[in-house]
Amino acid sequence: MTFAKRKVLWIGLAVLCTAVIALVVIGAGRDPVEAGTWKESDRALGSSSLYKDPIEELTLTLKSSGFTPAKLNPHGKKFLLSLDNRADVSELVLRMTRKDGSVIREIRVPGGSGDWSELFELPPGSYKFAEVNYANWSCTIVVSE
Repeated sequence: MTFAKRKVLWIGLAVLCTAVIALVVIGAGRDPVEAGTWKESDRALGSSSLYKDPIEELTLTLKSSGFTPAKLNPHGKKFLLSLDNRADVSELVLRMTRKDGSVIREIRVPGGSGDWSELFELPPGSYKFAEVNYANWSCTIVVSE
C-alpha cells in the first residue's frame, strides 16, 4: 500500500472518530426525561405534560374486606395510584371524587387479577377513592399544600 493510500485511510479514520465523539457528547447532554418517561394522564385533571421530578407511587390493596390502607397522604400533587386487586369480583367500578361529591374519574377494571394504576395530579384537598358497588370499600386521599 502506498503512502498516499495510507494517509487517506488515516484521515478517514480520524474524521470517523471525531464524528462518533461529537454524537456521544451531544447525546450525553440531553435530559432523559425529555424523551417522555412519565406522562400525565390525559384523563386525570388537566393537560398532558412531562415531569422531571420523581413520581411517588401510592399502592392500595383491595381484598374482600376493602381497601388497605384506608387513608393515603401523598407528598405532592402528582402521584401514581396503583391498585393490587385481590378481591374476587368479576368487575370493579372505581371512582375518584372530590369532597363535594363531584366525580373526577371513573374506571372499569376487569375482575380476577385486574390490577390497575394511573397517574394523577390533584390540587390540595380531600378525595374519596371507592368501589361503586361496595359502600364500605373506600379510601380517603388527602393532598396537602
